Amino acid sequence: MLASVVLALLYASFPASADEMAAWSRLDDPEGSLQLSDVRERLSEFRSLPGQETHRPADEGAIWLYTRLPASDSSRVLRAIAPNVAYIDFYALSDGRTLSLNRTGIARPGNYREQPSRDFLFTLPSTAGPLDVFVRMESQSPIRAFLKIAPNAEISIAFRLLMFGTLLGCLCMLMIFNMMQLFYRRSSTGIALTLLLGLQMVAAFNIFGLASMILVEKLYLTPLLMDLSALATMACALYFTSAFFNGQQLPLRLQLLLYVEFISLVLAAAFLILTKDVYIGEVLYSLIGLSLLTLFAISVKYWQQGFKPARWLALAYLLAIIAGSLALPRMMGYWYSPEWLGRSLVMVSVITGFLFTVAVGERQRYLLEKHFLMSRDQAANTAEIKGKADFLARMSHEIRTPMNGVLGMTELLLGTAMSPKQRDYVQTIHSAGNELLSLINEILDISRLESGQIELEDVQFDFNALIEDSLDIFRAKAEHRQVELISFIQPQVPRMMIGDPTRLRQVLLSLLDNAFQRTEVGEILLVVALEGQGTPSPRLRIAVQDSGTPLEPEARNRLVSNKLDSREFLAAGVSGAHRGLAITQRLIMLMKGELGIESGAETGSTVWLTLPVPQSLLDNPGADLDRPLHGVRLLVVDDNETCRKVLQLQCSTWGMNVTLAASGREALALLRTKANLQEYFDVVLLDQEMPGMTGMQLAARINEDPNLSHDLLLIMLTGITNAPSKIIARNAGIKRVLTKPVAGYTLKATLADELSRRSQPFGETPREPQSTPLPNDFKVLVAEDNIISTKVIRGMLKKINIEPDTATNGLEALAAMQQTPYDLVLMDCEMPEMDGFTATERMRAWEARENRPRTPIVALTAHILSEHKERAHDAGMDGHMAKPVELSQLRDLVQFWASERERGTTKK
Repeated sequence: MLASVVLALLYASFPASADEMAAWSRLDDPEGSLQLSDVRERLSEFRSLPGQETHRPADEGAIWLYTRLPASDSSRVLRAIAPNVAYIDFYALSDGRTLSLNRTGIARPGNYREQPSRDFLFTLPSTAGPLDVFVRMESQSPIRAFLKIAPNAEISIAFRLLMFGTLLGCLCMLMIFNMMQLFYRRSSTGIALTLLLGLQMVAAFNIFGLASMILVEKLYLTPLLMDLSALATMACALYFTSAFFNGQQLPLRLQLLLYVEFISLVLAAAFLILTKDVYIGEVLYSLIGLSLLTLFAISVKYWQQGFKPARWLALAYLLAIIAGSLALPRMMGYWYSPEWLGRSLVMVSVITGFLFTVAVGERQRYLLEKHFLMSRDQAANTAEIKGKADFLARMSHEIRTPMNGVLGMTELLLGTAMSPKQRDYVQTIHSAGNELLSLINEILDISRLESGQIELEDVQFDFNALIEDSLDIFRAKAEHRQVELISFIQPQVPRMMIGDPTRLRQVLLSLLDNAFQRTEVGEILLVVALEGQGTPSPRLRIAVQDSGTPLEPEARNRLVSNKLDSREFLAAGVSGAHRGLAITQRLIMLMKGELGIESGAETGSTVWLTLPVPQSLLDNPGADLDRPLHGVRLLVVDDNETCRKVLQLQCSTWGMNVTLAASGREALALLRTKANLQEYFDVVLLDQEMPGMTGMQLAARINEDPNLSHDLLLIMLTGITNAPSKIIARNAGIKRVLTKPVAGYTLKATLADELSRRSQPFGETPREPQSTPLPNDFKVLVAEDNIISTKVIRGMLKKINIEPDTATNGLEALAAMQQTPYDLVLMDCEMPEMDGFTATERMRAWEARENRPRTPIVALTAHILSEHKERAHDAGMDGHMAKPVELSQLRDLVQFWASERERGTTKK
């Protein structure tokens, strides 16, 4: 900026040369065929020019300029400033005699010029009489000519060189400054700005005509170089702006617009290089003007959005647009062009380059400040998350201890004799306690996911059993709400999977719970399929479709986003289903899967997820149960259309011939028709709850008709509360009663088992294997400082006929273990005087020192984080049981260690 001000002062104070004024006139030669003799005869047709300059837009033909100068005995010079004129001829005559003739122009080699200069200099001979001067100009480009007569051209040329050196020095200093910045901060913006300043210097070379002094033998290339330098400068400006706003995430439409304009500039440059002589100035200026307007609009847009460095770019492009708008009609020959136009354009380039440099510097400071704020916020957020995770883990531990008493005592109370009202009250307390425990687990899971503390297991498990177990939890709720819960597992889905069964079960329960939260009536469908079978990366797809209220678009987008913030999901108005889906989404990400939600226009939503499936599981299919089912004729009777379609699809893939009936009356008609044709059905699947005729009534009608009950296998599908007793079902001829929804593998195994032994009489559903009986001398020690927890665990052990010993701290527990060989020790980890970890470590050291057998010690704690499990393992404990303790888990634990004692081994 200082250099520009000094330049303006120099220009104002520089002494003007004593130019001689001449009255010029002009004659147009449209055909370009007039010779000097023709022109001299037509002097009366010349039109006077108001000044010493003339112009003409791009056109064919030539123009002639004429003036008469008085006699002079001193040397004078005619300076013609006519950029890009192809041919210019100079004639000086006195008394009809030609004294001087010079033919030059950019289409002729540079050695035709009298002096190496950007301007055309012609020496005017000294004469005793008047001197007639003729100048002929011809060019397909616009003609802009300034004619001046000076006693000496050196002063004017020196001034122009001074102007050029000052302006070029400013651009050079800006470029060097930005190049030095690249050594400290390598960025695409800095590289683009340095390149842009370099191209501006190249354009300045052409504007001041120095290219003509270099290309002496190829002056015809100077217009091409001028146009190419302008196009390259504009293309670089597009790249610079794109890099400048790269961190602000340019919208796709703006990126496409910049790409289109950049490609247009490149194509225009290629066209110029290939054609050379074709003039397309209007097209070039239009492309450059459109690009400038686009860059100005983008800069203003981001300035309004609060990106302050953009204001310098907006100012620079606005200045360029104003300068271009004023210079464009003059450069195209539609208006008189002042001599200082080129210097003004270069001065604008210097100012815009300075503004660009300021903008880049402010942008760098903005990014550094933003990075600092982000780092500070991230550090604060990390500290907050860690503190919150520690606090929630501690609170979870403190809450689980009294919850153990609430749930344990209610579970024991439910096993006693009570009135219906009392049982309902206790069941309500137990359900509320379980919901509170689920809420605690969800909050803890969100905190752990937020801090990245969850680690997934990678074990093999029975996927079909996991699906059936998940459905079993919602059977009672579905029946209570009269919601049809349906499941379908594609036969190609492998039974055994590898992953974390606990977390996958949590995901399935969350999807089903979300569906029940939004569905009051209708149906819920769980579909499990295999995608990409036969490809290198097959995936398991699980979808839960409901017919309830669809999710709002805002909630749907929030749930499938990668963001997980405990403050958001613990806020008022966020339901438990939303929290569950938020946890599910992050768990699916950890499993390298995808989660999606699709909602209908008015009703229904589908939440789906996909998980990778190891190819080894597909290469090793399970046992073949399809063989007994091939060709079996099956009749499906159900009033729900979705149930019928799912059962038809499942059984058809097993090789069965499936017929559907929507009611009991329709089923009886089909049975009688097939019996008359001697095409008996082999199996009938009956739904219990059907309008008009229930499944039991249909089974009784079939059983009463000897023509229909011809070796026919009847299997009933029903809810839990509506299931008939085994005696009633047997009397009606029903072989099996399966609780809806029936998992595909369970139905398949049931059909295969029954059909493989059809000759055997009808019997009851196989009973579960009996639990291993506990020995009478099985000794258990409970080390727990909380009186309520001790009372609960003692009560649960008494229900399985075990009377435990107790200890209230680690010292008592250690003394008791050293005196009595216990078969199992339930050790609380946090106790006064000595905690469970220390007591276990000392017990293991005592056993090694005294050569005693290893006592099974299981950690009993309210901590459920992985680090606590690892600490228990490092201390020498043999297992981990989280509070609150459930009776079923405690029974399984005792039976396991009882069987271990029977085999004479101890878990190491």
